[in-house]
Amino acid sequence: MERTTNRNINICVHIIVGLPGETREDIIQTARTVASLPVQGIKIHLLLALSGTPLGTLYEKGAISMITKEEYVSTVCDILETLPPEMVIQRLTADGYRDIYLAPDWGRNKMSVLNSIDRELEQRNSWQGKSGTITHS
Repeated sequence: MERTTNRNINICVHIIVGLPGETREDIIQTARTVASLPVQGIKIHLLLALSGTPLGTLYEKGAISMITKEEYVSTVCDILETLPPEMVIQRLTADGYRDIYLAPDWGRNKMSVLNSIDRELEQRNSWQGKSGTITHS
């Protein structure tokens, strides 16, 4: 990253929400770290269990569970509040892999997830960068 900073190269990082063993504080710390770096964009992905993968096998055996939609939406909104307002959000959830998709079932409907994120931000009266924004009364 240091070698690209002064070379006019835009950087986009990818993060995955819902990793086994990851706490909410872990992902918020990840967002804080990303916010502190000289990156221009971020893609936020939902962890997917896919058939034929080690994670998919663990899911099929019942060894792991997937994040709920409510947890995901709330966490993504926390991430957005942490990121600077000028950072480009290139993705808010993962999609694709329809032929090997196992879970979470709610993740199949990308528009529903995006609409839920919008509603949550509205309910919070929140926006990207809110936690780093200074408001004057």
